[in-house]
Amino acid sequence: MRNYEPALDKTAESILDSISNPKSALQLSFELKVSTSTIYRKLKLLGKLHLLKISGSLIGGKRILLYESKLTHVFRNNTRIQTIVKIVENNPGIHYSDLIKITGLTHGVTSHYLFRMERMKIIRIRRDSRRAFIFSNQSPLAFDNILIHLRKETAGMILAFLLEKKSSSFSEIRKMCGKSPSTVSLTLTHLIEQNLVRRIPGISQNYELADCNLTLKALDMINPRKFDSMKDRFADTFSFL
Repeated sequence: MRNYEPALDKTAESILDSISNPKSALQLSFELKVSTSTIYRKLKLLGKLHLLKISGSLIGGKRILLYESKLTHVFRNNTRIQTIVKIVENNPGIHYSDLIKITGLTHGVTSHYLFRMERMKIIRIRRDSRRAFIFSNQSPLAFDNILIHLRKETAGMILAFLLEKKSSSFSEIRKMCGKSPSTVSLTLTHLIEQNLVRRIPGISQNYELADCNLTLKALDMINPRKFDSMKDRFADTFSFL
């Protein structure tokens, strides 16, 4: 996938949020309590990023430029974007490759739409060294990391296993995964570094989830059936629901 541009600052984001309907720079300045010079500077940036739809209107005999977010227009009129959004909302943290399989779109077309959608703040994309994971901007940021690891084969198996066992030894985890000791060790080390798993102090080396509640909620977002099957075993944990 291509490189994505850095996120806009809060002022530019506030402008985009405010112009679902056409507004002038003076209206934006008044509503957002930001100087007109700053508004014009941010509008220029948004224009360069192709995020604005600009039109003119005669007000008091003067032609005034009106600015509208392309997000509203594009989302309303593009069925492919609507389809991708629905898939991502139903599968938070979905792999880029899985999104291609579900939509049936080519790599180039999918990359093009994701590029536009991220710039328009419809989605956000998280990347590691090998994969891209896609989220709706409506989903909570706090779940991104755990959802990404639940979607990775070995890490996901370990997290789900520790949900059921509450704590487990290295040998039990390796036997469950069916992976080499080095793979399991590397994955556990990474999960510990990410504050998703922790070692239990003691003579034997055991492991447990760092935050059982967070993991359970995340599991419900990507696998409700498995979540439901665990409810009875984790009745105390579900007191927050």
